[in-house]
Amino acid sequence: PFHSWTPDVYQGAPTPITGFMSVATKAAAFALVIRMFFIAFPELNDIWMPILFGASVLTMLVGNIAAIFQDDVKRMLAYSGVAHAGYLLIGIVANSQDGVASLLFYLNVYLFMNIGAFAVVFIMEGEGKEGNSISRFKGLAKNHPLLAAAMSLFMASLAGFPPTAGFFGKFYVFMAAIKQGYILITIMAIVATVISVYFYLRVIVMMYFHEDDGNEKVVVHRGMGGIVVVSSIAIILIGFFPSGLMHIALESIPF
Repeated sequence: PFHSWTPDVYQGAPTPITGFMSVATKAAAFALVIRMFFIAFPELNDIWMPILFGASVLTMLVGNIAAIFQDDVKRMLAYSGVAHAGYLLIGIVANSQDGVASLLFYLNVYLFMNIGAFAVVFIMEGEGKEGNSISRFKGLAKNHPLLAAAMSLFMASLAGFPPTAGFFGKFYVFMAAIKQGYILITIMAIVATVISVYFYLRVIVMMYFHEDDGNEKVVVHRGMGGIVVVSSIAIILIGFFPSGLMHIALESIPF
């Protein structure tokens, strides 16, 4: 939960930069964490494991609970990113090859979910303080059904609905923890996931069950449209064939 700077930075930075930060910094940080705890200091497991256990639970709960109260989509996704860092920490806490492989799987899935979601936010972005308000998504399903469908896919995957890639990201992390006897952290993660369903579904409800009260035209640029399409396809394919990516993750572990 030490990401207190994240929502302000995500909201203030240009959306493409925010999308990059949301994925690249997380991947780099966890790559370092894996190297440190599993290669450099494996004999200190008994010391750092309880600390990471507590940090994981707090991060999941703080991130998801804080996201409920956000009306700015970028701030909501920022707190969502905080929560997902907590899920990723479970892979470290599991302290096994399955745990590290599930973390790598999750990071790859998270890349497509988050980059796709921020691409849609960029397309929908307006001017001023309300430029990224969740209300801008009102009636999107009627005016741009494909864009709304893609955003719904990203939200469902971030929430962990089957058979999306996000579901299997959480599933593999939870199974790795259960195999090592970490039942409590898995239960807390499930509770945090249930909490997160509210704010992810809120975006979908705005798109499909509210009428657009403005006349602003949404322009889908070719580059951002391509990112949305590629991310959507990746989430669907990984959701239907998760074992292939998981096998690659297991094979890539150097210890």
